[in-house]
Amino acid sequence: MIRMRVKRQMLRSKNVSEKMDLRTYLYAHKITREQFADAIGVSVSSAANKIHGRTPLHVDEAQLAHDKLGIPIHIFLR
Repeated sequence: MIRMRVKRQMLRSKNVSEKMDLRTYLYAHKITREQFADAIGVSVSSAANKIHGRTPLHVDEAQLAHDKLGIPIHIFLR
């Protein structure tokens, strides 16, 4: 299901990352939960909760993910 959303978003937008949420961005850029967790310094289960919006992603964590993985800041503002 998520693969279809990624393809639809790619077709609709010239700038693909412009309309993506964090989960879709990570999938599209082949960034694993483990890599994301390592970048922000939390466990994989905590990272999964943050990716799915179950727990908040703090500003310092977003900055770490941006610095280490190159994730655009606007992805975190959705």
